Amino acid sequence: MLSLSVFGVSLFGLVALFVCKILELSRNVRTPLSALRRVGDPILIEGWLYYSNRFRKFTFVIVRAFVLWLSAVIRKTEAFFDSMMHTIAVRLNRYLRAKRQSLRTGKEVSAHLKTVLERTEKSVAETEVK
Repeated sequence: MLSLSVFGVSLFGLVALFVCKILELSRNVRTPLSALRRVGDPILIEGWLYYSNRFRKFTFVIVRAFVLWLSAVIRKTEAFFDSMMHTIAVRLNRYLRAKRQSLRTGKEVSAHLKTVLERTEKSVAETEVK
C-alpha cells in the first residue's frame, strides 16, 4: 500500500510539474517553478561545476597512475625479455662450442653419417672395380 501511495504522489507531482511548465511557456504565467528555479539553478550550477572539476582531476590522477603503471610493466617486460634472450643466447653458445669441440677432438660420428659414409665408400669401391 505504501508503494502505491508513493507512486500516486509521484505521478501527481510529475503531472503538476508538466502543467506548470506548459503554462509558463504558452501563457507566460508565473508559477511556483520560477521561484524554485531562481533558488535551485545556482545551487545546481555550482554543484555541477564543483563535481565536474573534481571528476576531471580524479580522471587525470587515474590516467596518470595508469600510464605510470603501464610504463613500469613495459620496462619489466623488456627486462625479462632481455634476460631470457641472454639466457637462450648463452645456452646456444655453450651448445655450439661443445659441438665444435667434439668435432675437433674426433669423437664418435653420428649413426646416420656412418651409414652415409659406408654407402659412399661402397659406391666408390664398386666404380673402381669396374
